[in-house]
Amino acid sequence: MATGPGCRRCCSNPHGWQPMVAGSLGLVAYVLSQVALGSCKFLQCDNPNGISLGIGITNYEYCSYGSCYCQPRGYYSSSYEYYYGYDYDGATAAALAFGIIANVFGFVMFIVSYCAACRAFRRGVFIFLGTSYSFCAVSVLLTMLLFIDYSSCTIGSGAICAIIASIIWIACAVLSFMTPNYKDDETPTIAMVPQQAPVIVSMGQTMPQPVQVAPGTVTITETVQPDGSVITEKVTANPDGSKTVETFTTQS
Repeated sequence: MATGPGCRRCCSNPHGWQPMVAGSLGLVAYVLSQVALGSCKFLQCDNPNGISLGIGITNYEYCSYGSCYCQPRGYYSSSYEYYYGYDYDGATAAALAFGIIANVFGFVMFIVSYCAACRAFRRGVFIFLGTSYSFCAVSVLLTMLLFIDYSSCTIGSGAICAIIASIIWIACAVLSFMTPNYKDDETPTIAMVPQQAPVIVSMGQTMPQPVQVAPGTVTITETVQPDGSVITEKVTANPDGSKTVETFTTQS
């Protein structure tokens, strides 16, 4: 029997269903946060020519001859000439830093949540998980600092992804705080079966003497196997003194 913190059988979920759900949601939030950080349409802006183009934390949208694609910051483009900067400075640099922090912490946290399916952790680990998920939610929201450098812009698809990721990470934090303490593995138990009393006969031999059981008496014995299955034996005493034995096996 495994007791205390440590490894368990794979997918035994010693902490219940909450860590698995939190890990799955955390993975979704991590992907959305990555999309927000790499999107060139985090914000939607109008250039001096009145054309609506996207601007992102790490890149921006560039259109030429009817085709639009993402350009990394630092690459000169006349689309934003004399209007938008290309370097990481001020609020843009802060938004980038918070975006990276959210992605790094988010990746580690959903991995730890998944590990709880096969390992028992102390309660403090889930308090740390909940706090870290909350930190991720705040960090990804702080990528909105990009608005400070581009105050005339409107929200874009990248910012929407960041907002959704923040909401999901808050849900992960709540699930982590709700996670119960681990349960120790159950020890296989075997029910006691009435024993036959031996008697001494005249020939000096020992013979078992059946225990007197009233007709119609039903004795049920359950045995829990190491693999979690339960073997149930039902013994019915018949009026003629015979016994009917039925055996059932139930998988956990």
